[in-house]
Amino acid sequence: PADGAVARPMRKAWSGAVGELGAALMIAPGHPEWLVLRPSARRALGDNKAARADIDKALRLKPDYDEALVERGAMEFDAGDRKAARADWRKVIMEAPKSAAADAARTHIEQLELNAPVGKD
Repeated sequence: PADGAVARPMRKAWSGAVGELGAALMIAPGHPEWLVLRPSARRALGDNKAARADIDKALRLKPDYDEALVERGAMEFDAGDRKAARADWRKVIMEAPKSAAADAARTHIEQLELNAPVGKD
């Protein structure tokens, strides 16, 4: 089916991204931006445990990192913890209201309130 034809290349792209980000993190293990990009890719591949470990590390290194909070909120939502997801997204909106991350957080909250699936940015 056509879905499989689209899914296979995307899966390969996500897998490649995980590998490339892993190599980059070997060189600069504390790079918080890469620790947010890799969990997004891991989450897209269904590796939620590894994605969560990355995002937790990113937030230990940079506790108020808005992109990491948006990603953790999406993970919490996927895990069924709507309250934790909303808390992360609201924190981003309060701390960086004019940022792209706040825009994403607002969109996620709107989707949550409509009971729609939250996008995997």
